[in-house]
Amino acid sequence: MSLYVVSDIHIQGENDPNLKSLINLMTTRAKPKDVIVLAGDIFDIFVGKKEFFLKIYKKFFEAIKVAENNNVVIHYIEGNHDFLLEKNFKNHSNLKLHSQDLTLELGEKKFFIAHGDLANKKDFGYIILRKILRSQLMKLILLVLPGEVIYKLGRYLSNKSEANKKKKGHYLETQIRKIYRTYAKGIMSQGYDYVILGHCHDLDQFEYDENKNYRQYINVGYPPTHKKLLYWSLNSQKINRIDF
Repeated sequence: MSLYVVSDIHIQGENDPNLKSLINLMTTRAKPKDVIVLAGDIFDIFVGKKEFFLKIYKKFFEAIKVAENNNVVIHYIEGNHDFLLEKNFKNHSNLKLHSQDLTLELGEKKFFIAHGDLANKKDFGYIILRKILRSQLMKLILLVLPGEVIYKLGRYLSNKSEANKKKKGHYLETQIRKIYRTYAKGIMSQGYDYVILGHCHDLDQFEYDENKNYRQYINVGYPPTHKKLLYWSLNSQKINRIDF
């Protein structure tokens, strides 16, 4: 049995090469009883259940069925680009949806996996925005707005956010790394052997032995750039990066 974790692929359409890589993972690379965790921002924009999204991501849903037939388990943790997705997966028994984080126990090891958008507890603006975007009011708004409008608005906000990050540059990167490592250490203190996060696109990790117990934090990073995902098996002590 093996564990694969990927996040922050930001797939933008049916012809996105990262979608092809994801489908290959779900339908070919993963074997029976393997576990795949899609840890948020798999799609650049996927909000609610809209025919627009179901059409452009049709190949993804077909791949879920293949994985189900192959006895592969998939966990999907919602991110800040893909959320309110519950209705999309009601007919897929092998896919388990999580709104915030996931705990797995594999081979006597305990994993904490989250998208990572809640690691910065002092980012009050984002925390409030996150609650609004997942509120009942937003669900009602989504019933009215066409999928095309949601997609275009989401792409606009996404591009604006990326531009803002680039302006802040190295200062933001160093601060974010410190915040995420502190957050990961706090999770480990609760008895977790591994902490896996995404969201910040920081290709970071640290590991140490605590009373002869191995601990590891690792961030997925940004697969569209480095073309890697995370891999662990029962024969491994540490989580490794392998080609996506």
